[in-house]
Amino acid sequence: MDTDYNELSIKLFSSFFKSIAPQQADSASLLMSKTINAWQMGHTFIRLNDEEMCIARELSPLVEEGVAAPLVLEDNCLFIGKVWAMEKDCAHYLSKFGKIDLKIDDENLHKQLQYYFPNQDDKEQYQASFNTLKHRFSLITGGPGTGKTTTVAKILALLCQLDSELPHIAMAAPTGRAASHLQNSLLKSLTHENFPALNENIANYLKSLTGKTLHRLLNINPITLKTKYNEQYYLPYDCIIIDEASMIDLSMMNKLLRAISPKTRLILLGDAEQLPSVGSGAVLTQLVSQESYLSVSRLIHSHRFHKDSGIGALAQYIRLGQDNLAIQSFSKFPADLSCIPFDEISLYNQLLDLQKDYWQAIDNNNIEQALHYFNNSMILCVYRNDVIRFNRGYRRFLQRKKFISDEMFCGRAIMVTRNYPSLNIYNGSIGIVMLDNDGKKKVFFAPDHFLEISRIPEYEDAFALTIHKSQGSEYNEVRLLFPYHTDDKGLFDRMSLYTALTRAKKRFIYIGNMQSLQNAIQTQLTRNSGLSLFLPQLMS
Repeated sequence: MDTDYNELSIKLFSSFFKSIAPQQADSASLLMSKTINAWQMGHTFIRLNDEEMCIARELSPLVEEGVAAPLVLEDNCLFIGKVWAMEKDCAHYLSKFGKIDLKIDDENLHKQLQYYFPNQDDKEQYQASFNTLKHRFSLITGGPGTGKTTTVAKILALLCQLDSELPHIAMAAPTGRAASHLQNSLLKSLTHENFPALNENIANYLKSLTGKTLHRLLNINPITLKTKYNEQYYLPYDCIIIDEASMIDLSMMNKLLRAISPKTRLILLGDAEQLPSVGSGAVLTQLVSQESYLSVSRLIHSHRFHKDSGIGALAQYIRLGQDNLAIQSFSKFPADLSCIPFDEISLYNQLLDLQKDYWQAIDNNNIEQALHYFNNSMILCVYRNDVIRFNRGYRRFLQRKKFISDEMFCGRAIMVTRNYPSLNIYNGSIGIVMLDNDGKKKVFFAPDHFLEISRIPEYEDAFALTIHKSQGSEYNEVRLLFPYHTDDKGLFDRMSLYTALTRAKKRFIYIGNMQSLQNAIQTQLTRNSGLSLFLPQLMS
């Protein structure tokens, strides 16, 4: 959200002291604390019992029912006023899209689609494309390898053919890496096999599309957090594709919907089984549940993971909460899945061995190869404290093994932790320290995109990442480290495990014990979010 936890607390408690009688202080303070704490955990409201409802109704003007106030009561749900307003606004803008039928000729559309989807295996993508082309707002959800990007590539090609002029298309994602991944995935989809006779002008146009972060798309001022585009000044696109929609929080979705013209197509892509956003809300999960009011297409069949794939089988068992079958899959698919006990020094040695090609590229000062090999494998953690501990330990291990005294040594991988549009780097951008042509150390984010070390703003090591930070990325091999730096392991749940697993393309190693893995599959944490309350009210 735009307002941080401390600022929000100060504002609410200021309202509280101005408007509440002394005898109401304790009960009002308890309700406010519960509501703010829930927001900090990602919820947008708390549910009140009968006793709490009576207390809330006596706290006017701090608490009002269904109208703007510091705290808002909607049925038995208590919202922070600002959060309630954002959810109502999102529902309002979504209701304008609804299931608007664009009156495209169905017979002609089916003919076009049959050309692009000739195989029986593509019927899910066929139907998703039909739904998307028929509606102003569409959501396509599916796990890894189900063909979301391939489907969108065909949708965009058809849009280009259906219109007399090439449409103005934008592609974006919540992070720089996710935006880059979307762009690269689109390029890979534009093959002769998928498009045997695609018009050359259309092909060249689609290949020229670049992925942007949502911050860059909306032109968000990093200081004021205000957007250039809004309901008075719409984004100038005919079609907007947003990938990794599970990472979009309520505040960002509100900004995005405000900036969309009623004439613009909006297509959201994402995996509703993944972790929700770091910020408050559960936007994608809530929207997927609103199939009665919105165009929602589900892709189930995975083209990446065949029936003998351990990663595909384990992902399915985790998603369905089938913990016993999930545990059995480790012995059934030993080439794909492993579970090993935690040993810190052993883990450092394993990672160093896995990074042989990476360090060879560093020694050769081959920037392109170093960036490529770095993404072969990754250590993932649930908690940021665990990431900090692992990265610090591994950096020291590397310095001892390689006799390095310099803190900013060649091969050190770092991740930027704030958005800096003027430098074309964003929160989550990963760079590697290497030498430029003049022998000076720079941080390379791409072979042709580097910065002086002194110009890198806030950053941290990136040899291990949190699961949240890994979203939008893929690695050949993933090692997931069971939480070891904190006593609070309650947040390690089914979604965390599923998200970590589906970052892996070939191999997944769980570093912990089977009981902790089973506990995670049995734990399903859900967020309270009001979109599913408000959207039916507006569209029924």
